[in-house]
Amino acid sequence: MNKIFRLLPATFIFLNACFVSRPTPEKTDLLVNVAQVAESELPGMLDKIPAGRENLYGFESREEFQDATTAAPIKSLTLEGGEMKAIGSFRVPVVLNGEYRALATVENTPDGYHVLDYGATVLAKEIQSVCASNSDKQLEGILRIYDINADFLVMRKAKKSLLIPLTSSILYLNSVGINSIPESYTIDEVIGIMNSNR
Repeated sequence: MNKIFRLLPATFIFLNACFVSRPTPEKTDLLVNVAQVAESELPGMLDKIPAGRENLYGFESREEFQDATTAAPIKSLTLEGGEMKAIGSFRVPVVLNGEYRALATVENTPDGYHVLDYGATVLAKEIQSVCASNSDKQLEGILRIYDINADFLVMRKAKKSLLIPLTSSILYLNSVGINSIPESYTIDEVIGIMNSNR
């Protein structure tokens, strides 16, 4: 692969399908670093895709690889002691022709941040769709609650964090008898549902 991936200027690196929360200067440096790592390591990650299986990883052909780029990193969160906590990893959308095709997972290793995984094509498309439907909100991250195998997109509006159910969390809610699902929950509401269905 001969393409040299373009690194966007820091002032533009956070443009996404939805508005990303404005980070502190220290967090801005981290996000720029993660974005640069994802962009620079993406070609090598794509080259590892088995020939003939490109469609399983969000592409129709290997020729499309040269036009792939990355969007702003999405912080990974989990639930600890009733609070959302960052876990030090990021999901970075891989973009082609303005569409999210997959997610690259960037994690901190003893050797610094690196792309350690690639995939989640369905989740990538869902994140972009949810962002597009909630353009009046700021994206804070993606919350994975391991106890119930559920993901929520965390977005902020009017200084309030809202948990927007993704497919995995909708399946969980359906499994505990909740079929009329609102557009979003608060963290306390989600914890209450979990506690009442243990």
